Parts: sequence; structure tokens; C-alpha cells
Amino acid sequence: MKPVPLSESNKLDILNMSYNNKWWLFYNRIKEQFYLYKFVVEDKDFKFELKHKLNIDDSFLFNHMSKLGVDPIAYFRSNLSQIKVSDEGSIKLCYVENLPIADVKDIDSDDS
Repeated sequence: MKPVPLSESNKLDILNMSYNNKWWLFYNRIKEQFYLYKFVVEDKDFKFELKHKLNIDDSFLFNHMSKLGVDPIAYFRSNLSQIKVSDEGSIKLCYVENLPIADVKDIDSDDS
């Protein structure tokens, strides 16, 4: 199947939302930026109001990941469980660096 071309109608990817479904974190694929929207119900209609654009250029975490050779945007897009959006609209991003596993013989083995 041929991929759908990127356009204004399909530019946003949902990354995560709060438990109360009031706050939604989107990734804008055209601008390569994270945006936090608030889900608002008015009368019988609803809309998403833009509340924040995440300042990823000055982010210590994003700069640290980049120095390690990790693309922060790609990391969080592929590890959605590392993004938390609170019921108050705050965003928590978690990056875990795994330590290398040493190839050692089991202590109880008879292989000397």
C-alpha cells in the first residue's frame, strides 16, 4: 500500500492523552514539534484548543539525548509509554539509558 502524502489534514499524530481525556499531546509531522491541546466541550460541540508548544530546542533532556546519538523525537514516537500527560496538563517524558550487559560466566557453573 502506498503511503498517504503528508498534508494539513493528516499532519498530527496523537502521542498520548491524560486519564481524564482532557489533555492531548500531538506531534506535528510537518513542523516536527510537540503540541499540547485541551479538549473542550461547548454546548453540544467540541474542539481542541492549543495550550502549549513544547520548547524542545532548549530542553536539557532532548539535548542530552542528541549528544548520545539518540533522536529524541523518534525515541518518544516509538516509545509512547515513556510519555505521561497528567490530568492537569503537565507532560512528563522519561528516557532510560540501558547499561550494557556483561558477558560473564554464571557463578554457580562448573565452567572454569
